[in-house]
Amino acid sequence: MEGVVWAFPASYGVLLNAYIRDPKFVSQSDAADLLPQIGSIASGLMHLLSMLLSLFKLIAPLTCAVPLLMPFLNRYPSHRRSCIYLGFVFTVGSLIGASFASRVSDLLILQGLVYAIGGGRTIRTFLFYIIAEYIS
Repeated sequence: MEGVVWAFPASYGVLLNAYIRDPKFVSQSDAADLLPQIGSIASGLMHLLSMLLSLFKLIAPLTCAVPLLMPFLNRYPSHRRSCIYLGFVFTVGSLIGASFASRVSDLLILQGLVYAIGGGRTIRTFLFYIIAEYIS
């Protein structure tokens, strides 16, 4: 699961090479500034949310990518599986939506922010199952 979620931000350079050669994106004024940042924003946001919340000890360090969601899932564990599916829908939906994007800012929002939210939700919720396997 982690390989699927972290593969996109880690291999964003392949897409960046294609975006730089695409006249639809290169002709925009902010392309040179924003395009190289999308992969870093996706991975950085997933890491940053987790790190900041664990520093403030708001909730358990392993499960804190989505701050409002984790206390809910601790209280209602029956919703964990649907949360993984919802995060997967965000992740895949952001990539599908980005394939129809015509502006660099759309790519930044979809592949940077929405992907990070969906990926963080998927991976941190999935950790509940991994932890449960080691405890039992």
